[in-house]
Amino acid sequence: MVLIMMLTMIVRNTLANAKGAAKKKALLRHFGDIDSLRKAGPEELRKIPGITAKIAEEILRHLNPVAPT
Repeated sequence: MVLIMMLTMIVRNTLANAKGAAKKKALLRHFGDIDSLRKAGPEELRKIPGITAKIAEEILRHLNPVAPT
């Protein structure tokens, strides 16, 4: 459930079209849970149809924020 909510937020912020739902479903099918998605690198994310380098970086930035030092 958390993965679905996070992906929904990311997709809304990153993709503003109907294709976003298909990308979200593809990410869910491929990774299965939030930990697997969080640990994935941009190369693995780009294996998902429709996930560009820019989208992969945006997803990972949202899932793995850098704490201020």
